[in-house]
Amino acid sequence: VSTNPAGRAFTVDDIEYTSAQTFHWDISSLHTISTTSPQSTGVGTRFVWESWSDDGTMSHDVSPETSTSYVATFTTQYQLTMQTAANGTASPPTGWFDAGATVSITATPDAGFGFNGWTGTGSGSYSGWANPASVKMNAAVTETPAFSGNVTVVVKSSPAGRSFLVDGTTYS
Repeated sequence: VSTNPAGRAFTVDDIEYTSAQTFHWDISSLHTISTTSPQSTGVGTRFVWESWSDDGTMSHDVSPETSTSYVATFTTQYQLTMQTAANGTASPPTGWFDAGATVSITATPDAGFGFNGWTGTGSGSYSGWANPASVKMNAAVTETPAFSGNVTVVVKSSPAGRSFLVDGTTYS
């Protein structure tokens, strides 16, 4: 009896184990194998039960008639922490995502404010100006949006009607 990935907790006949175990049972004897979900290991990482190799429920009885293996498979998940920031909101809210998932993040400034970039930490995080942006859940990720007050800028030519360029766009 084991887990994939290795090291997750499981029980056999109400005794907990965290490493692969070999048992020698009488043919067709009844035993209970089970696990729990989710299982955490450190900050920002958890494992969610997916299935047993025999398609049994999370806790179920087995009575093997031949030598067999039972493997509990877990999905690795990492936490995306969305920090709060003054003058706006960010989505999605803090939550758990499967390892390797790409998650779209969006910052929404309050009225009268503008988005001023992301600061991210963790493998796969994003730092920069894109909005929306994407993070890759390679580990626990923290994202912090920044917002600042907007200013009004008037650009005009003198004399009026002359062409001018602002951020690559021509105006007259």
